[in-house]
Amino acid sequence: MFFRIDETVISLIEHQVLPANFSICIDELFRARRLGKHLIYCKPAHLEKIEALPGISEATKLTIRKIKSLQRFKKTIFESMTTYVNVISTPNTIRTSVEQGKTIIEISIDNFANGDFLEPTVLLAENITDCELFQHIAKIKNHNSTNLQNLRHNAHFISGGGSQTPRQFEINSTQNRLSLCIVDGDLEYENATLGTNTAAPIMQLHTDSPKPHSFPVILNCYSVENLIPSDLIKKSTKQEINQSDYLREIESLQTQDYWPYIPLKIGKSCTNFVSSDAKGAYWSQHRAGFTPKQQSCLTWAGGNCSPGCIVLDKMPDKTARIVAEYLSSTIKNGQFREIAKSISTLPSEINKLWTEVSIHVNSWACSGDRITAF
Repeated sequence: MFFRIDETVISLIEHQVLPANFSICIDELFRARRLGKHLIYCKPAHLEKIEALPGISEATKLTIRKIKSLQRFKKTIFESMTTYVNVISTPNTIRTSVEQGKTIIEISIDNFANGDFLEPTVLLAENITDCELFQHIAKIKNHNSTNLQNLRHNAHFISGGGSQTPRQFEINSTQNRLSLCIVDGDLEYENATLGTNTAAPIMQLHTDSPKPHSFPVILNCYSVENLIPSDLIKKSTKQEINQSDYLREIESLQTQDYWPYIPLKIGKSCTNFVSSDAKGAYWSQHRAGFTPKQQSCLTWAGGNCSPGCIVLDKMPDKTARIVAEYLSSTIKNGQFREIAKSISTLPSEINKLWTEVSIHVNSWACSGDRITAF
């Protein structure tokens, strides 16, 4: 995450009213930058004042000199972030504010004496595969953005374990560490209530007891599989669209505005389209988008649902894991940029989900290269 050094901190230096542990806190902040855990944004003139401080380490001074000349290149990147830390002088403070659509996490510099809040951001999801996929999505989106092509991420992945994710979110919120949680909404139709196992409890925890350094992102979809474009499935499984009836059907459905709510992990039966509840009312409007093939589905067009009538097969098991591992392998073998370029055009609904993921991953987990101090 970007740590912006506020003018109030510089004012302490200018008026020589430094807290006893000020140089230690400065050293810890710049040590985190040197190790590539976060990024620092500060006016070069202010960095020079920090560099001239008595008591700070030589490693900190060298780090300042190395990042000072790069600050003007960081301005555009910093301004694209929707969330950042503002390092302030007010003692024992951590709070949030919103200015011009940006969330600002204000943390007093004295909080850094023991390295609090300076470790890499925690990225919490239901499983490690989801964490990997979210980071890959951000990297792909960044590759196709002129200003963000070289942006790095440094995040500590934590698997919530499905329905245990709310408990892990609560634990993370009590720790002095930046934490971003991303989960699907388990939404079965547009404007449905959040899933009761994971999404709803997490949002309730955040509503009841919000923590400035911990934030949940609930994706407007049924599951993480709704984020995967058919082209990525094809590449990762080495299948051609025209050789797979299922992939061909998925490719067609991904162009529809109801795509995010298709329960790909379990498939769809005709009962989803004829029930009298809100879900049935929603899906009955979109019946024409599906073409069941089983003999038991012959009467489905008239609103009759026969037992065993499957309208859409479930997505093969471990598809998300296969895609995530495939993208990881392209990074190792140097093919990631080529793959990112090849999927720069996404179906509209998937693009919305990818944009949301990338905005938050970039803001919370952006980092820089490690800096050699000596």
